[in-house]
Amino acid sequence: MKQYYIGKWWGFIKLLGQHVTSYLQLLILAFTSITAYAEINKWLHLTWEVVLPFWAFILAIIAVVLCLILFEYTLSWPSFFSVWNKQIWEHKNPLKAKLEKMETEISEIKKLLEKNASE
Repeated sequence: MKQYYIGKWWGFIKLLGQHVTSYLQLLILAFTSITAYAEINKWLHLTWEVVLPFWAFILAIIAVVLCLILFEYTLSWPSFFSVWNKQIWEHKNPLKAKLEKMETEISEIKKLLEKNASE
């Protein structure tokens, strides 16, 4: 599939938005957890007359978040970075041109060294 470069400004907006969204997601998780605790606790109390301590609920949330982190780190990141590196290399990477120039210069130096060694 053909890809199009629409400008650095779009990448800037996307990157900044992703980083800001991380903080917003933490806030959403906190507020949703408070609501979920209240609703689950109400249901447990009405159904079985059990009150779930807040610390146990927070501990369960932390356990779920840690499991998600483990999943991301062990399974998702290797694939993500593989694709990310390929995309960075193919699309206007300033280091690519410099590395290609260096490879050409190194090849020329090797040829000169071989020529001088054979003389």
